Amino acid sequence: MITLTIDGQPISVTPGTTAMDAALANGIDIPRLCHHPDLKPSGGCRLCLVEVDGRPNPIPSCGLACEPGMVIRSQSDQLTALRRDTIDLFVSDHPLDCVTCDKAGACALQKYAYDYGITETSHDFKLGRTLYQNDNPFFIRDHQYCILCAKCVRVCDEVIGAHAIEIVDRGFGSHVATPFDVPMADSNCVFCGSCVQVCPTAALLPVSRLKQGREWELEHKKTICGYCGVGCGIDYRTKGNHIVYAQGYPEAPANGEFMCVKGRSGWDFAQHPDRLTHPLVRKDLARELGLSAEAWTLGPTQRAALADFVPVAWETALDLVAAKLAAAVKAAGPDAVAGLASARCVNEDNYLFQKLMRAAIGTNNIDHCARLCHASSVSGLGMAFGGGAMTNPIRDIRDADCLFVTGSNTTESHPVISYEMVRAVKSGASLIVVDPRQIPLTEHATLWLQTRPGTDHFVFLAIAHVILREGWADRDFIAGRTEGFDEFAASVAPYTPEVAALASGVPADKIVLAARMYALGERARGASKYAAESERGHSGIFWAMGITQRSEWD
Repeated sequence: MITLTIDGQPISVTPGTTAMDAALANGIDIPRLCHHPDLKPSGGCRLCLVEVDGRPNPIPSCGLACEPGMVIRSQSDQLTALRRDTIDLFVSDHPLDCVTCDKAGACALQKYAYDYGITETSHDFKLGRTLYQNDNPFFIRDHQYCILCAKCVRVCDEVIGAHAIEIVDRGFGSHVATPFDVPMADSNCVFCGSCVQVCPTAALLPVSRLKQGREWELEHKKTICGYCGVGCGIDYRTKGNHIVYAQGYPEAPANGEFMCVKGRSGWDFAQHPDRLTHPLVRKDLARELGLSAEAWTLGPTQRAALADFVPVAWETALDLVAAKLAAAVKAAGPDAVAGLASARCVNEDNYLFQKLMRAAIGTNNIDHCARLCHASSVSGLGMAFGGGAMTNPIRDIRDADCLFVTGSNTTESHPVISYEMVRAVKSGASLIVVDPRQIPLTEHATLWLQTRPGTDHFVFLAIAHVILREGWADRDFIAGRTEGFDEFAASVAPYTPEVAALASGVPADKIVLAARMYALGERARGASKYAAESERGHSGIFWAMGITQRSEWD
C-alpha cells in the first residue's frame, strides 16, 4: 500500500491509483468534466488540477499516479482562479443561455459555472459549433453544447468497442462525428446510449428527455432490466406516471452505468396506448357466465385485435381462473393441470408460482423456458461445481487473462457481457472465439477458430488432447477435485489437432495455439494481474445457446 496526504487527510491506496480516484474514494470532491472512473485518464478539461509539494506547476489529478509521501492540495486560491478561467473559456464556446438553460441537472458544466460564479463569459467569442443532429430515434446531438471532452468517443472505443465516432477536423472546426459524417443510423453505432450517459453537458440527450422540464422535477425508480439474463440495473427517470428516460447507475452490480439499446430505450411498451392493463375473457365465455365488461377505453389497434374478448375486473378474472383450475382438479385430478413459468418474471414470482402448482394444486407439472435454454448448462455445472450457475461475477471478466467464447453472439445477445470482454481485450487479455460465423466479437479476437457448422466439438476435444499431451494440465488440481479423469484422458487421445483440422476446417497450428493460450492463461500483451499469485494467468469459458441447444453429436 502507498500512503499519501490529500488536503491534510492521510490516505492509503494500492500502487497505480490516481490522485483523482484516491480523493473521490475518500470523500474529497475534485471538479472534473472529462474524467470517468471506467475510462482511461484524459486530462483534457483541466478542471481537476491539483498542487503537489515539490512540483512547480499544478497537475491534472486524473492522470497523476500516487507516490509514497506525496502531499496534494485540491483547493487553493491559485486552483480556484485557474478553474474559473477554464470554465469561462468553456462557457465562451457555449450558447449565451448556458447558466439559465433548462437542461439543468443534466449538465455538469452548468453546475460548475454556478459554483464558480460564472454567469456569463468574459470573452468576445462567436460560437463555432452550431450543428444540431436528430439523425436517429434515440438521442439528439446538439454540438453547440459540446466541449470536446471526448468522453463519448472514449466510451465508444474503450467500453463498447463500436468505434462509431471520433473527433474530426482541427481548430475551431473540431467536432464529434461518425466516419465521413454520415448519419448515426448509417454508422457502426449500436445505440447503446453510453455516450449519452457519460456526456457532461447537454450535447447528448435522449429524445424522450426533450421538453420534459428540469432534472430535479423527475423521480428515480430503480429496477432490473427484463430483456436478457444479464440482470442490468436501470434507473428510470419518471414524471407523473410516465417514464421519461432510462439510465444506468454506478452501483448496479451487473452493468454499472452502461446498458445496451434494449435496456436504455426499449421501455416504451410500458406506456404504449395499446398496452393491455386489464384481464380479458372470451366473449362467448363471458356471455355464458353472465360477466359484464368493465368500462375501458381501447385503442384502435386493440379494438381490432381483441374483437373476440371483453375486459373484466381483476377480481373477476382471478375468481374465474381459480374456479376453472379447481374444477379441472376435481374432475381429473391435480395432474390434469400444468403450469409454464417465465424468465421475464423475477425469481420471487417464479418461486411463488411453483409453490402454487406443487403445494396448492398438488402437481409437479411445471415447466420453465430455462429448461430448454440452459438445461444442459445447469446439469453440467451442477455435476462439476455443485451448482447450476455461473462461477464468477460478471465484473471478473475485465480482469481475466484469456477469454474463450463459443456458441454465443455475445455482442448482440448479451451486449453488457461483451462490454466487459472488450475492456479485458483493451487491457491486454487474449480472446479466443470459436464460431462458424464472423460475429462482431471476432473484430476484437486474438484468435478466431472458424469451424464448419456442427464440428466445433472436434476442436474442443483436440484442445483437451493438446493440453494433456503438452503437460499443461494442473495435475494436482485434477487429482484433488475430479473423478474418472483417466477415462476422460483416454477418450480424447484419438482427437489430435490434425484429426480435428480435417473434420472442422480449423488449421491444426491454430488449435495448438488456442490450447496453449487457454491452458496457461496467456495474455496478448502486458503482465497478468495475477502474476504474483501463480505462473498461470486466469482463463474463462463463455458459452450460450449455440452450445446448449445444438443437436446430438455424431
